[in-house]
Amino acid sequence: MAALTLETITTLLQGTQRCPFKMKVIRSNNYNCLRRLIKRSMSIPELASTYKLTCNHWLTDFRELASRAWENLPESELLKLVLEVNHAGTSTLYELLNSATELIWGGDIHGETHDNDGISLSAILQHAPVEGWLAYSVPQLLCLLHSDGEGLVESCDAALTHQYCYVIAMVLNHSPRALKYCTTNFAEELRYYAHESIVKSRLGEACPITPHTLKHAKTIANMIRIKDKNLLR
Repeated sequence: MAALTLETITTLLQGTQRCPFKMKVIRSNNYNCLRRLIKRSMSIPELASTYKLTCNHWLTDFRELASRAWENLPESELLKLVLEVNHAGTSTLYELLNSATELIWGGDIHGETHDNDGISLSAILQHAPVEGWLAYSVPQLLCLLHSDGEGLVESCDAALTHQYCYVIAMVLNHSPRALKYCTTNFAEELRYYAHESIVKSRLGEACPITPHTLKHAKTIANMIRIKDKNLLR
């Protein structure tokens, strides 16, 4: 139900920049609607403690997730559902952040500018559960980029790769907590996998979204690299 709800919200959000009413709803109450939608989209499903431990072990560790050994567990269907919710939440975040940047920096598609009340994306993400979302989402991105001899990804996974790259890049750029978390927990993996050669090998140079995905992947790698250097000083 959670995944279906998020997918429905994602569908409703598509084309928001072309619909003044949708933009008005997102801006309502000092962007409170946007904040709440982002928070819900980043939330991990609540599970019983025993299942939560299993999810944390298998889904937040890139190597365990990539091994696919979890597919043989009795809880495999539950783990698949958690992944599905995370994918759906990321698609929702992709639409929300696209709309937010349009509102805050560029007005709407009709060329009409708005008073953003001094709001910034950093302020909107200030209290969002970024660490919990990144704990599940970064391993997902790493798995999508991890080839293991598989060649190009399917088109649906290419779109998902693009969405993860975009959302993670935006979150790292506008949330100091997120950048610190990724530098502490995923610096080595992101420096290796968020690389031009890796992205091209998985999406293919002919894929229309490859240039855009490359741009976001480079942003991720550069931010991690700069933050890592600053920590070593």
